[in-house]
Amino acid sequence: MRIDACQSQLNAEGELILDLPYPAEGRLRYGPWAAGLPVARWDSGGWCPESLDPGIPLLQAAQQARGEEPLSAFVAPIPLSVRLRAERYWTCQTHLLQWIATRRAAADLFAQSPTLLWLLLVTAHRAGWSETIVDQLLARRRSSILEELTGTGAEAAVKFIDRIELLHGDHVEYALILNFLDRHREPLWREFNQWPRIPVHVLAIRLDYPALAGMRVLKTLGNHRYQRLTDATAAVAQKQSLWRDTRNLGALLHIADVDQVLAQCASFEALERLHDRWMQRVNRQPTLARRRGLAFPPPPLPGTPVIQPILNADDLAKEGRDMRHCVASYAGRVRNRRCYIYRLLEPERATIEIVLGGAEPTIGQFKLAGNREPSPASREVVAVWLKYYS
Repeated sequence: MRIDACQSQLNAEGELILDLPYPAEGRLRYGPWAAGLPVARWDSGGWCPESLDPGIPLLQAAQQARGEEPLSAFVAPIPLSVRLRAERYWTCQTHLLQWIATRRAAADLFAQSPTLLWLLLVTAHRAGWSETIVDQLLARRRSSILEELTGTGAEAAVKFIDRIELLHGDHVEYALILNFLDRHREPLWREFNQWPRIPVHVLAIRLDYPALAGMRVLKTLGNHRYQRLTDATAAVAQKQSLWRDTRNLGALLHIADVDQVLAQCASFEALERLHDRWMQRVNRQPTLARRRGLAFPPPPLPGTPVIQPILNADDLAKEGRDMRHCVASYAGRVRNRRCYIYRLLEPERATIEIVLGGAEPTIGQFKLAGNREPSPASREVVAVWLKYYS
Protein backbone atom coordinates (compact mmCIF):
# COMPACT_ATOMS: atom_id res chain seq x y z
CA MET A 1 0.00 0.00 0.00
CA ARG A 2 1.28 3.45 -0.92
CA ILE A 3 0.47 6.54 1.18
CA ASP A 4 1.60 9.68 -0.62
CA ALA A 5 3.41 12.38 1.31
CA CYS A 6 0.61 14.82 0.46
CA GLN A 7 -1.83 12.55 2.33
CA SER A 8 0.12 12.59 5.60
CA GLN A 9 1.60 15.05 8.05
CA LEU A 10 3.34 14.85 11.40
CA ASN A 11 2.28 17.45 13.97
CA ALA A 12 4.26 18.92 16.85
CA GLU A 13 2.99 16.24 19.25
CA GLY A 14 4.41 13.49 17.03
CA GLU A 15 0.94 12.45 15.83
CA LEU A 16 0.46 11.22 12.28
CA ILE A 17 -2.48 12.75 10.40
CA LEU A 18 -3.71 10.80 7.37
CA ASP A 19 -6.10 12.25 4.81
CA LEU A 20 -7.49 9.21 3.02
CA PRO A 21 -8.80 9.50 -0.54
CA TYR A 22 -11.80 7.66 -2.00
CA PRO A 23 -12.95 4.93 -1.37
CA ALA A 24 -11.72 5.01 2.27
CA GLU A 25 -12.26 8.77 2.41
CA GLY A 26 -11.73 10.24 5.84
CA ARG A 27 -9.17 11.65 8.25
CA LEU A 28 -7.31 9.62 10.85
CA ARG A 29 -4.93 10.60 13.62
CA TYR A 30 -2.40 8.11 14.97
CA GLY A 31 -0.86 8.82 18.36
CA PRO A 32 2.87 8.08 18.83
CA TRP A 33 4.25 4.68 19.79
CA ALA A 34 5.11 5.86 23.31
CA ALA A 35 1.44 6.71 23.87
CA GLY A 36 0.26 3.29 22.70
CA LEU A 37 -0.53 4.21 19.07
CA PRO A 38 -4.13 5.37 19.74
CA VAL A 39 -6.24 6.14 16.67
CA ALA A 40 -8.89 8.84 16.29
CA ARG A 41 -11.18 9.71 13.39
CA TRP A 42 -12.25 13.23 12.40
CA ASP A 43 -16.01 13.43 12.67
CA SER A 44 -18.41 16.38 12.89
CA GLY A 45 -15.65 18.90 13.48
CA GLY A 46 -13.70 17.00 16.13
CA TRP A 47 -11.54 13.97 16.86
CA CYS A 48 -13.34 10.83 18.08
CA PRO A 49 -11.55 7.71 19.38
CA GLU A 50 -11.56 4.94 16.77
CA SER A 51 -12.04 1.47 18.23
CA LEU A 52 -12.02 -0.40 14.91
CA ASP A 53 -8.78 -1.31 13.21
CA PRO A 54 -8.38 1.13 10.29
CA GLY A 55 -7.19 -1.69 8.03
CA ILE A 56 -4.08 0.24 6.96
CA PRO A 57 -0.81 -1.74 7.03
CA LEU A 58 1.32 1.17 8.20
CA LEU A 59 4.56 -0.78 8.23
CA GLN A 60 4.23 -1.83 4.59
CA ALA A 61 3.31 1.73 3.63
CA ALA A 62 6.35 3.03 5.51
CA GLN A 63 8.61 0.68 3.54
CA GLN A 64 7.45 2.36 0.33
CA ALA A 65 7.81 5.88 1.72
CA ARG A 66 10.95 7.94 1.33
CA GLY A 67 13.01 8.54 4.44
CA GLU A 68 12.00 12.19 4.79
CA GLU A 69 8.26 11.52 4.53
CA PRO A 70 6.09 11.86 7.68
CA LEU A 71 5.17 8.17 7.70
CA SER A 72 8.82 7.10 7.89
CA ALA A 73 9.45 9.44 10.80
CA PHE A 74 6.31 8.27 12.58
CA VAL A 75 7.17 4.54 12.59
CA ALA A 76 10.85 5.10 13.42
CA PRO A 77 10.31 4.99 17.24
CA ILE A 78 8.73 1.54 16.97
CA PRO A 79 11.50 -0.92 17.94
CA LEU A 80 13.09 -2.44 14.84
CA SER A 81 12.56 -5.98 16.17
CA VAL A 82 8.83 -5.27 16.44
CA ARG A 83 8.62 -3.70 12.99
CA LEU A 84 10.42 -6.55 11.27
CA ARG A 85 8.11 -9.15 12.81
CA ALA A 86 4.84 -7.21 12.69
CA GLU A 87 5.09 -6.23 9.03
CA ARG A 88 4.15 -9.79 7.99
CA TYR A 89 0.65 -9.28 9.46
CA TRP A 90 -1.59 -7.10 7.31
CA THR A 91 -4.94 -7.88 8.95
CA CYS A 92 -5.41 -5.96 12.23
CA GLN A 93 -1.85 -4.63 12.07
CA THR A 94 -2.69 -1.41 13.93
CA HIS A 95 -4.39 -3.27 16.77
CA LEU A 96 -1.49 -5.72 16.90
CA LEU A 97 0.94 -2.83 17.41
CA GLN A 98 -1.39 -1.29 20.00
CA TRP A 99 -1.49 -4.53 21.98
CA ILE A 100 2.30 -4.80 21.92
CA ALA A 101 2.71 -1.15 22.96
CA THR A 102 0.21 -1.24 25.83
CA ARG A 103 0.17 -4.82 27.14
CA ARG A 104 3.33 -6.29 28.62
CA ALA A 105 1.94 -9.82 28.32
CA ALA A 106 1.15 -9.24 24.63
CA ALA A 107 4.66 -7.92 24.01
CA ASP A 108 6.15 -10.97 25.72
CA LEU A 109 3.97 -13.35 23.69
CA PHE A 110 4.84 -11.49 20.49
CA ALA A 111 8.54 -11.94 21.22
CA GLN A 112 8.02 -15.70 21.64
CA SER A 113 5.20 -16.57 19.23
CA PRO A 114 4.15 -13.60 17.08
CA THR A 115 1.73 -15.61 14.95
CA LEU A 116 -0.01 -17.00 18.04
CA LEU A 117 -0.58 -13.45 19.31
CA TRP A 118 -1.96 -12.46 15.91
CA LEU A 119 -4.32 -15.46 15.87
CA LEU A 120 -5.53 -14.49 19.34
CA LEU A 121 -6.06 -10.88 18.24
CA VAL A 122 -8.07 -11.73 15.12
CA THR A 123 -10.13 -14.32 17.01
CA ALA A 124 -10.85 -11.83 19.80
CA HIS A 125 -12.08 -9.29 17.25
CA ARG A 126 -14.29 -11.79 15.48
CA ALA A 127 -15.74 -13.17 18.72
CA GLY A 128 -16.13 -9.77 20.36
CA TRP A 129 -14.14 -10.76 23.44
CA SER A 130 -13.85 -8.18 26.20
CA GLU A 131 -10.58 -6.65 27.38
CA THR A 132 -10.89 -8.75 30.54
CA ILE A 133 -11.11 -12.03 28.60
CA VAL A 134 -8.14 -11.03 26.45
CA ASP A 135 -6.01 -10.19 29.49
CA GLN A 136 -6.95 -13.50 31.13
CA LEU A 137 -5.91 -15.40 28.01
CA LEU A 138 -2.64 -13.49 27.70
CA ALA A 139 -1.77 -14.63 31.24
CA ARG A 140 -1.93 -18.30 30.21
CA ARG A 141 0.71 -20.59 28.77
CA ARG A 142 1.03 -20.57 24.98
CA SER A 143 -0.39 -24.09 24.63
CA SER A 144 -3.41 -23.07 26.72
CA ILE A 145 -4.02 -20.02 24.53
CA LEU A 146 -3.87 -22.17 21.41
CA GLU A 147 -6.25 -24.70 22.94
CA GLU A 148 -8.76 -21.90 23.60
CA LEU A 149 -8.51 -20.81 19.95
CA THR A 150 -8.55 -24.20 18.22
CA GLY A 151 -9.17 -27.00 20.70
CA THR A 152 -5.60 -28.19 20.08
CA GLY A 153 -3.26 -27.59 23.00
CA ALA A 154 -0.19 -29.65 22.13
CA GLU A 155 3.20 -27.98 22.55
CA ALA A 156 4.12 -29.36 19.13
CA ALA A 157 1.18 -27.44 17.64
CA VAL A 158 2.58 -24.20 19.08
CA LYS A 159 5.92 -25.00 17.44
CA PHE A 160 4.07 -25.69 14.19
CA ILE A 161 2.61 -22.17 14.28
CA ASP A 162 6.00 -20.64 15.08
CA ARG A 163 7.51 -22.18 11.93
CA ILE A 164 4.83 -20.88 9.54
CA GLU A 165 6.02 -18.19 7.10
CA LEU A 166 3.10 -15.98 6.11
CA LEU A 167 2.63 -14.16 2.82
CA HIS A 168 0.28 -11.36 3.83
CA GLY A 169 -1.01 -12.24 7.28
CA ASP A 170 -4.59 -11.72 6.11
CA HIS A 171 -7.97 -13.31 6.87
CA VAL A 172 -7.40 -16.06 4.31
CA GLU A 173 -4.17 -17.18 5.96
CA TYR A 174 -5.78 -16.89 9.40
CA ALA A 175 -8.58 -19.27 8.34
CA LEU A 176 -6.08 -21.63 6.71
CA ILE A 177 -4.03 -22.00 9.89
CA LEU A 178 -7.11 -22.61 12.02
CA ASN A 179 -8.26 -25.24 9.51
CA PHE A 180 -5.05 -27.16 10.10
CA LEU A 181 -5.45 -26.99 13.87
CA ASP A 182 -9.18 -27.67 14.13
CA ARG A 183 -9.67 -30.45 16.70
CA HIS A 184 -12.61 -31.82 14.70
CA ARG A 185 -10.39 -32.57 11.70
CA GLU A 186 -7.55 -34.99 11.15
CA PRO A 187 -4.49 -33.33 12.74
CA LEU A 188 -2.87 -32.30 9.46
CA TRP A 189 -0.31 -30.13 11.22
CA ARG A 190 1.52 -33.22 12.51
CA GLU A 191 2.64 -33.97 8.94
CA PHE A 192 4.93 -30.94 9.22
CA ASN A 193 6.64 -31.84 12.50
CA GLN A 194 9.99 -32.32 10.75
CA TRP A 195 9.83 -29.19 8.61
CA PRO A 196 12.23 -26.46 9.85
CA ARG A 197 10.16 -23.80 8.03
CA ILE A 198 6.61 -24.00 6.67
CA PRO A 199 5.70 -21.54 3.89
CA VAL A 200 1.99 -20.85 4.25
CA HIS A 201 1.32 -21.60 0.58
CA VAL A 202 2.36 -25.22 1.25
CA LEU A 203 -0.51 -25.48 3.74
CA ALA A 204 -2.93 -24.24 1.07
CA ILE A 205 -1.61 -26.80 -1.41
CA ARG A 206 -1.80 -29.63 1.13
CA LEU A 207 -5.38 -28.75 2.04
CA ASP A 208 -6.54 -28.63 -1.59
CA TYR A 209 -4.53 -31.65 -2.78
CA PRO A 210 -4.47 -34.38 -0.10
CA ALA A 211 -2.75 -36.78 -2.51
CA LEU A 212 0.46 -34.78 -2.06
CA ALA A 213 0.69 -35.65 1.65
CA GLY A 214 4.11 -37.06 2.43
CA MET A 215 5.44 -36.46 -1.07
CA ARG A 216 8.87 -34.97 -1.58
CA VAL A 217 7.43 -32.66 -4.22
CA LEU A 218 5.56 -30.81 -1.47
CA LYS A 219 8.87 -29.73 0.07
CA THR A 220 10.13 -28.64 -3.33
CA LEU A 221 7.04 -26.50 -3.77
CA GLY A 222 7.88 -24.86 -0.46
CA ASN A 223 10.96 -23.33 -2.10
CA HIS A 224 8.88 -21.61 -4.80
CA ARG A 225 7.84 -17.99 -4.40
CA TYR A 226 4.24 -16.93 -4.94
CA GLN A 227 2.45 -13.60 -4.60
CA ARG A 228 -0.85 -15.17 -3.51
CA LEU A 229 -2.04 -18.49 -2.13
CA THR A 230 -4.22 -18.92 -5.20
CA ASP A 231 -1.13 -18.67 -7.41
CA ALA A 232 0.32 -21.69 -5.61
CA THR A 233 -2.81 -23.82 -5.75
CA ALA A 234 -3.41 -22.89 -9.41
CA ALA A 235 0.12 -23.99 -10.31
CA VAL A 236 -0.50 -27.39 -8.73
CA ALA A 237 -3.93 -27.67 -10.37
CA GLN A 238 -2.21 -27.65 -13.75
CA LYS A 239 -0.26 -30.75 -12.68
CA GLN A 240 -3.13 -32.62 -11.04
CA SER A 241 -3.84 -34.73 -14.13
CA LEU A 242 -0.14 -35.66 -14.34
CA TRP A 243 -0.30 -37.19 -10.85
CA ARG A 244 -3.54 -39.04 -11.63
CA ASP A 245 -2.29 -40.31 -14.99
CA THR A 246 1.01 -41.54 -13.56
CA ARG A 247 -0.78 -43.41 -10.80
CA ASN A 248 -3.12 -45.02 -13.35
CA LEU A 249 -0.14 -46.09 -15.45
CA GLY A 250 1.49 -47.64 -12.40
CA ALA A 251 -1.68 -49.61 -11.71
CA LEU A 252 -1.78 -50.85 -15.31
CA LEU A 253 1.82 -52.01 -15.01
CA HIS A 254 1.18 -53.63 -11.60
CA ILE A 255 3.94 -51.53 -10.04
CA ALA A 256 4.42 -52.58 -6.42
CA ASP A 257 3.90 -49.77 -3.90
CA VAL A 258 3.08 -47.27 -6.63
CA ASP A 259 2.22 -44.58 -4.08
CA GLN A 260 5.64 -44.90 -2.46
CA VAL A 261 7.30 -44.63 -5.87
CA LEU A 262 5.36 -41.44 -6.59
CA ALA A 263 6.17 -40.05 -3.15
CA GLN A 264 9.89 -40.20 -3.98
CA CYS A 265 9.51 -37.78 -6.90
CA ALA A 266 11.09 -34.56 -5.65
CA SER A 267 9.57 -32.36 -8.35
CA PHE A 268 6.88 -32.35 -11.00
CA GLU A 269 9.66 -32.67 -13.57
CA ALA A 270 10.72 -35.95 -11.95
CA LEU A 271 7.09 -37.07 -11.88
CA GLU A 272 6.78 -36.25 -15.58
CA ARG A 273 9.87 -38.30 -16.41
CA LEU A 274 8.42 -41.25 -14.48
CA HIS A 275 5.10 -40.79 -16.28
CA ASP A 276 6.80 -40.86 -19.68
CA ARG A 277 8.78 -44.02 -18.86
CA TRP A 278 5.67 -45.86 -17.70
CA MET A 279 3.64 -44.56 -20.63
CA GLN A 280 6.17 -46.00 -23.08
CA ARG A 281 5.96 -49.39 -21.34
CA VAL A 282 2.15 -49.40 -21.53
CA ASN A 283 2.09 -48.37 -25.15
CA ARG A 284 4.51 -51.19 -26.02
CA GLN A 285 2.12 -53.71 -24.41
CA PRO A 286 -1.40 -53.33 -25.83
CA THR A 287 -2.49 -56.42 -23.88
CA LEU A 288 -2.35 -54.29 -20.74
CA ALA A 289 -5.30 -52.30 -21.97
CA ARG A 290 -7.12 -55.52 -22.96
CA ARG A 291 -6.92 -56.74 -19.36
CA ARG A 292 -8.97 -53.74 -18.37
CA GLY A 293 -11.83 -55.02 -20.53
CA LEU A 294 -12.53 -54.48 -24.23
CA ALA A 295 -16.03 -53.07 -24.54
CA PHE A 296 -16.67 -49.58 -23.21
CA PRO A 297 -20.11 -48.25 -22.27
CA PRO A 298 -21.95 -46.38 -25.04
CA PRO A 299 -20.52 -42.89 -25.65
CA PRO A 300 -22.41 -40.09 -23.90
CA LEU A 301 -22.20 -37.86 -26.98
CA PRO A 302 -22.52 -38.97 -30.61
CA GLY A 303 -19.56 -38.72 -32.92
CA THR A 304 -19.24 -36.66 -36.09
CA PRO A 305 -17.14 -37.09 -39.23
CA VAL A 306 -14.23 -35.36 -37.46
CA ILE A 307 -14.83 -36.36 -33.79
CA GLN A 308 -14.97 -40.11 -33.15
CA PRO A 309 -15.66 -41.93 -29.85
CA ILE A 310 -13.13 -44.59 -28.84
CA LEU A 311 -15.29 -47.63 -28.15
CA ASN A 312 -12.94 -50.23 -26.67
CA ALA A 313 -9.71 -50.67 -24.77
CA ASP A 314 -7.76 -51.96 -27.77
CA ASP A 315 -8.59 -48.82 -29.70
CA LEU A 316 -7.71 -46.74 -26.65
CA ALA A 317 -4.31 -48.43 -26.38
CA LYS A 318 -3.71 -47.75 -30.08
CA GLU A 319 -4.64 -44.11 -29.54
CA GLY A 320 -2.01 -43.89 -26.82
CA ARG A 321 0.64 -45.41 -29.09
CA ASP A 322 -0.28 -43.27 -32.08
CA MET A 323 -0.43 -40.04 -30.09
CA ARG A 324 2.48 -40.81 -27.74
CA HIS A 325 0.62 -40.08 -24.51
CA CYS A 326 -0.92 -42.01 -21.62
CA VAL A 327 -4.56 -42.16 -22.65
CA ALA A 328 -4.49 -45.98 -22.37
CA SER A 329 -4.48 -45.55 -18.60
CA TYR A 330 -7.95 -43.97 -18.81
CA ALA A 331 -9.64 -47.31 -19.54
CA GLY A 332 -10.82 -47.78 -15.96
CA ARG A 333 -12.22 -44.26 -15.79
CA VAL A 334 -14.14 -44.80 -19.03
CA ARG A 335 -15.59 -48.11 -17.83
CA ASN A 336 -16.65 -46.45 -14.56
CA ARG A 337 -18.38 -43.71 -16.57
CA ARG A 338 -16.21 -40.99 -15.11
CA CYS A 339 -15.11 -39.85 -18.55
CA TYR A 340 -15.14 -40.79 -22.24
CA ILE A 341 -12.40 -40.48 -24.84
CA TYR A 342 -12.78 -39.16 -28.38
CA ARG A 343 -10.31 -38.65 -31.21
CA LEU A 344 -10.29 -35.45 -33.21
CA LEU A 345 -9.32 -35.83 -36.87
CA GLU A 346 -9.57 -32.25 -38.15
CA PRO A 347 -8.39 -29.48 -38.19
CA GLU A 348 -5.59 -31.41 -36.48
CA ARG A 349 -5.15 -34.79 -34.87
CA ALA A 350 -5.90 -34.75 -31.13
CA THR A 351 -7.33 -36.77 -28.24
CA ILE A 352 -10.22 -35.40 -26.17
CA GLU A 353 -11.33 -36.39 -22.67
CA ILE A 354 -14.97 -35.61 -21.88
CA VAL A 355 -15.45 -35.53 -18.11
CA LEU A 356 -18.73 -36.97 -16.83
CA GLY A 357 -20.46 -36.87 -13.47
CA GLY A 358 -21.36 -33.19 -13.33
CA ALA A 359 -24.51 -31.46 -14.44
CA GLU A 360 -23.14 -31.30 -17.99
CA PRO A 361 -20.24 -33.04 -19.77
CA THR A 362 -17.11 -30.90 -19.83
CA ILE A 363 -13.77 -30.99 -21.62
CA GLY A 364 -10.98 -32.47 -19.51
CA GLN A 365 -7.66 -33.33 -21.14
CA PHE A 366 -7.34 -32.16 -24.76
CA LYS A 367 -3.95 -32.97 -26.29
CA LEU A 368 -2.15 -33.33 -29.59
CA ALA A 369 0.53 -35.96 -30.08
CA GLY A 370 3.19 -35.87 -27.39
CA ASN A 371 0.89 -33.92 -25.03
CA ARG A 372 1.18 -30.72 -27.06
CA GLU A 373 -1.58 -28.13 -26.78
CA PRO A 374 -4.24 -27.87 -29.53
CA SER A 375 -4.78 -24.79 -31.66
CA PRO A 376 -7.61 -22.29 -31.09
CA ALA A 377 -9.27 -23.64 -34.24
CA SER A 378 -9.38 -27.15 -32.79
CA ARG A 379 -10.72 -25.87 -29.49
CA GLU A 380 -13.49 -24.06 -31.35
CA VAL A 381 -14.51 -27.20 -33.25
CA VAL A 382 -14.75 -29.23 -30.05
CA ALA A 383 -16.54 -26.46 -28.13
CA VAL A 384 -19.21 -26.16 -30.84
CA TRP A 385 -19.69 -29.95 -30.90
CA LEU A 386 -19.97 -30.17 -27.11
CA LYS A 387 -22.45 -27.29 -26.93
CA TYR A 388 -24.61 -28.75 -29.71
CA TYR A 389 -24.92 -32.25 -28.22
CA SER A 390 -24.95 -31.43 -24.49
